[in-house]
Amino acid sequence: PSGSNPLSRLPNARPAPRKAIAQADLITLGVGFNSLPWITGACHKVFDAACRAATITPFVADMDAILSEIDSLRGGRPTAVRVTTPFNDVVADGWDNTAFYGPTVLAQGPTTVRAFLDDMVARTCAVVRSHRAKCVNLYRAFNGPNGKKPLGPGFFTPKFGDLNQPGQERVAAEIMKLGFAPLTR
Repeated sequence: PSGSNPLSRLPNARPAPRKAIAQADLITLGVGFNSLPWITGACHKVFDAACRAATITPFVADMDAILSEIDSLRGGRPTAVRVTTPFNDVVADGWDNTAFYGPTVLAQGPTTVRAFLDDMVARTCAVVRSHRAKCVNLYRAFNGPNGKKPLGPGFFTPKFGDLNQPGQERVAAEIMKLGFAPLTR
């Protein structure tokens, strides 16, 4: 979010997480759904160009800062960094998302939410590539090549709407497809 310190997401910004990152050859970052405006209530249920400008720009700046910190901590050593993108769980006719989203939000799933995610994924993946990392495009994996496919049932826990084991396996499969370059061992 705008004005936040992206490094504060490391527990208490203590040296322990930084030491672990400095020693890790494979690092996976997940884009948190809790930052999306249809979850936070930001943009007052209107996910238009103004909403995208207000939320995606600072998000991408935070991602750039996080990846810069990883680059610094790794000191030029080969590192396989993978960043997952969000997917569109607002598209209707898939899993029953009516417990999480009201009709105003659901009506925008295939339109302004989709446009928001198209922009967010493109801009996030651009900054990821600028750090020689790889984007794990879960948006395309779950919503198809045009971003319109609803999420099928069976990927989420009914109570909280979190990915269940089959959903996590889908994510892992997408990460595995990318391989482990630039690691050689």
